[in-house]
Amino acid sequence: MRKSGLLVEREQGVYGFAHLTLQEYLAAAHIRERPEYLRLISDNVNHPWWRETTLLWAAAGDATPVITACLNARTFRALALAFDCADEAREIEPRVRARLDHAMRVVGDNTRENVRHRRLVAAVTLSQRLRDIIWIDDRTAMCAQPITRNDYNLFVPDERLSHRLAPSMPVHGERKGDSPASGMFADDAARIVVWVNNILQDGRGYRLPTPEDLAKVDSQLVPVLADHTPRAYAGRARIQLDQAASRGSLRFPSERRLRRLPGLLIESMGEARVILRNRETWPATDPGLALGYAHAFGAVAQRQRDAPHHKLIVALDLARELLTLMERTHPEFLGFSDLNTAFGWARLHCTDVGTGIRTDLMHATDHHRYENIGQLRTMAESLSWDLDQHIFAVRGLADRPLPRPGRSASPSRRTIRDIVAGVNESIEAAITLAGGIDRLSAQGIHPVDEIDLRQTLDMADRIRASAFFTKDGLGVEIADQTRLDELHHRCWGLTQGSDAHRSLWAFGPVLHGAAAVGHVWARELALALTATPGFGRHALGVMTTYEVLLREAVGGPLIKKPAELVAKAASMAAFSADDPAWNLRQAMDQLQHVDFWYTTGLDRRYLEKVIGLGLDIIPPMLERRAPFDVRTVHLAMASILAVLVLVRPLRDMSLPRRHLASAFIGLAAIADRAFADTANDVVLLMRN
Repeated sequence: MRKSGLLVEREQGVYGFAHLTLQEYLAAAHIRERPEYLRLISDNVNHPWWRETTLLWAAAGDATPVITACLNARTFRALALAFDCADEAREIEPRVRARLDHAMRVVGDNTRENVRHRRLVAAVTLSQRLRDIIWIDDRTAMCAQPITRNDYNLFVPDERLSHRLAPSMPVHGERKGDSPASGMFADDAARIVVWVNNILQDGRGYRLPTPEDLAKVDSQLVPVLADHTPRAYAGRARIQLDQAASRGSLRFPSERRLRRLPGLLIESMGEARVILRNRETWPATDPGLALGYAHAFGAVAQRQRDAPHHKLIVALDLARELLTLMERTHPEFLGFSDLNTAFGWARLHCTDVGTGIRTDLMHATDHHRYENIGQLRTMAESLSWDLDQHIFAVRGLADRPLPRPGRSASPSRRTIRDIVAGVNESIEAAITLAGGIDRLSAQGIHPVDEIDLRQTLDMADRIRASAFFTKDGLGVEIADQTRLDELHHRCWGLTQGSDAHRSLWAFGPVLHGAAAVGHVWARELALALTATPGFGRHALGVMTTYEVLLREAVGGPLIKKPAELVAKAASMAAFSADDPAWNLRQAMDQLQHVDFWYTTGLDRRYLEKVIGLGLDIIPPMLERRAPFDVRTVHLAMASILAVLVLVRPLRDMSLPRRHLASAFIGLAAIADRAFADTANDVVLLMRN
């Protein structure tokens, strides 16, 4: 035996098999012949040392006992071993096979046990998929199988537990569950690598390949490389698509998409045009009243907790809108049920406000704070009394008989106008009360502040007074009111608790009737502000972007210049356009200390709003920290075009121009509805 090389002397007098496979085979055969030794493998289903012996034993007969032991262990190693035994076994009892199949079912509820089980299933699935490897050197191997759509969909629930907004990938038609997961953002690829390492924890390290790794791989050994482009780690925290195996840039939009872009970019700045119309029609809009509405709309639309004082304003706004509509259509419109519901929610929110104020009053220790809270309590009690009067007046309307045909309904209309006037006063009181509560509770940091609002209105007045602005052009370009109506209806729905998703009334803000004109225009201005990204935080950036592009288009239609700029950006994009956020950061870092005053005449703070617009909007979306909204992406693209206009007269700006153009083209591609169907990127992992 020693001469044959089957045995080697490990220590003095201690011999072992030269090849471990032979030892494992003989051990499996011995256990198969001596069933009393079965516990050696059934008790060690989590021990890697016994794995091959167990598989050899299972291949020789009925693997039911060991698979049962694996299922009872409920660990990643044991469950993976159970499936491997099932693949090798000659026989398995049907009930155990059914139990094994059931073990891979994933439940959507995020209870602790379901999350643990889902991660266990993900670990088993990944371990089987990443088992096939191709060695590229002595230490590093590439996993031959890519991350699939099923793998990605197991990754998505953990993303949502981390408050990320990654969408699931559909698995139907040609996009089957075992097809490569394509259409990911660069940051998605980085996070899924971290997730794989956390899920498996098998002592191996997984990472994205580098371009050098991909150059060493024979593409014929990795079939997915024939029609997909892998993501690669390019250093400096940058992940790019390796174009060596690609027939073209995967992030370059189609010609049809480029032709449609100018109109979409103009449409994305609709809020700027609404603000301009507001200033043109009613320049005396009260900024304080508009701020009050804006804070309420923004807080409710963002689902801010502990904000009954803002919900109160929105509920009163809904009640006032219903009253105004009733005044216009009475007696045909009988909306008393909806009107009573709106006042009921206003009453409930007012009660919550009073309860919170009384609680704060009980815990106030500072004399000055005690006096301020006492004043708020007085305001809340007065507002509560006013609400009772409004509700009483509405009930009186409901009890009044309808006028006979042919007779005037003017007494009812006059009564409604009086109620609306009182509701407007109550809204003003509620806005004052909400401001006091926010200041007192240190929650007064709103997306829209008074300085931003005044600068936005100053910019609007500057545009109106400029030589390149025409009222006729503004009238043609006014955005559809639908976007503002959608925000308003959303806020109305969210004031109604669990009833937030029911259908609401199909009417927009009423621009005439009994409501005070100042409230109408302040309300529209607030809606335009809160419809911008960040619920108004970027209103000045949007307005400045519009001003830059409008100035550039002087003497012609506004849509013509963006079309020329889009074509120019497409020709300038020299960098890989698959990571817009990286290109945008590179450009902004290079523009950080540039002084634009001598070429644009604009103050630096206004330009910072334009430059920061893209940086504030795009990275959170691509990192899944904010919902991916195509219209908002178009707005960021418009700001990039504005920055390209601003840097054009400057010298030595070719590098940031190319980065800006690449970011623009990358965003144009991923904002296309066909992106998910046409993307062919793939995530292949390296194993160290």
